[in-house]
Amino acid sequence: MTQIPLRDALERAAKMEHSAADYYAKAAEATRLPGGGDVFRRLAEAASAHAKKLQGAHEGVGAEGDQAVEFDEEVEKKTLNPWPEITTLNAHVFALKNEGGSSSFYTQLANSTSSAESKKLLEELAQDEKSHHADVIGWFDNIDSGIAKRET
Repeated sequence: MTQIPLRDALERAAKMEHSAADYYAKAAEATRLPGGGDVFRRLAEAASAHAKKLQGAHEGVGAEGDQAVEFDEEVEKKTLNPWPEITTLNAHVFALKNEGGSSSFYTQLANSTSSAESKKLLEELAQDEKSHHADVIGWFDNIDSGIAKRET
């Protein structure tokens, strides 16, 4: 964990979302599991939307942007450097870890800023990521149910 200006944190988070969107778009084409393409396309669209919101917040943050916030560089590293080979398994594990980790990442950022506008955005993103994580788990549960039915 390191302290960086809020302005920089917003910019770096936008880059993380862009990276995730690119990865998810590629994963949508690579996955072979039922419904996987749709799940990854939705995640790619959501990550792109998050990147735009974060970039807008970065550009409009004003003087509050100089405030130091807690930034988790490990989460950033994992998001910017996912597995180089996009396999069905790698993509799904990345989605589970990334969406769950991003929820905690945004909650932690929100808790470390006094900027009401940035706090509101970061809390919204944390909730979105939590929902995405639940969606990925739900999709896995559906696949698991289908496998169990075929085996009985």
